[in-house]
Amino acid sequence: MYMNGVLYGGGLPTSIIALIKELSEYDHYVLQLNNRVNRLFSDEYEKNGAHFHALSKKLNNNDVLKINPEHVFLHSCNKNYINAPILNEYNTISFYYYNTTNNNDYFGNLNWFVSEFLYKRTQIKPINYIIQPPPIFINDFINIKRPKRKPIIGRIQSRSLLKEGKFSNIFFNVLSKINAKSFIVGPPNADAGVKPGMMPQYLKEIDIFVIWGNTTESWSLVASEANLSGIPVVARRMNDGLTEQLNKSGGGILVDTEEEFIDVVNMLIDDENKRNEIAEKGKYWCLENTTSKLIRGFL
Repeated sequence: MYMNGVLYGGGLPTSIIALIKELSEYDHYVLQLNNRVNRLFSDEYEKNGAHFHALSKKLNNNDVLKINPEHVFLHSCNKNYINAPILNEYNTISFYYYNTTNNNDYFGNLNWFVSEFLYKRTQIKPINYIIQPPPIFINDFINIKRPKRKPIIGRIQSRSLLKEGKFSNIFFNVLSKINAKSFIVGPPNADAGVKPGMMPQYLKEIDIFVIWGNTTESWSLVASEANLSGIPVVARRMNDGLTEQLNKSGGGILVDTEEEFIDVVNMLIDDENKRNEIAEKGKYWCLENTTSKLIRGFL
């Protein structure tokens, strides 16, 4: 059973879908506790065999007993959404994708933070915790093939986080200074957004993944997906989860200035061997550290 209190788009539902696919022997229930529904993702849950319910009230003991789950995953589930002491009798894993922990949080038997960056920023630190990147169903990404072509630079952003800094005018201004075609999913066509199940098709159109903005990331799921599919990443160093991610994986190059960003992207456009070298490092690391198979060790 998966319970979510805040996020209803972006990387979190993608990770839930990865676990549903990976743990196919289980019967899955996804409960949206704040009654905010992203129909694209709820349909995708059901398409993959899960049961989806949006609750307009606090979760109570009877709601839990009706499902009687073997395992419970919680995200952003605080006392505003839960009044079910019986959860203490189940194996609960609290999954932290961004900085939400506070005095009202419902901690699990195990508390899963996607990065050291996120754990250090949390207000209340649980005792039983792990640092583990968000899960990816790797079969969707490891066999993507691209034609021989002049490299295309690209950026993909879910519409759940389309705010200033993610896709600013500065980003597009920088891209205009690079002599290459670009493939963008996100603004200015924000309504198009990232559709569930389409990420492999999007990534097929990209050879170099670029991230330039003024905001921080707890972890960039799409950067891991890009690495798994054989794409190197170029990103601004923000000393955040994405910086931590690329330092660990070796699947990208971090830069500090616009000039560096442009120079590095142009270098990778011209140097196929360097592109492949960075992409292979990232792919190998992600295969070892981001696969949804790792969740079995926590059950």
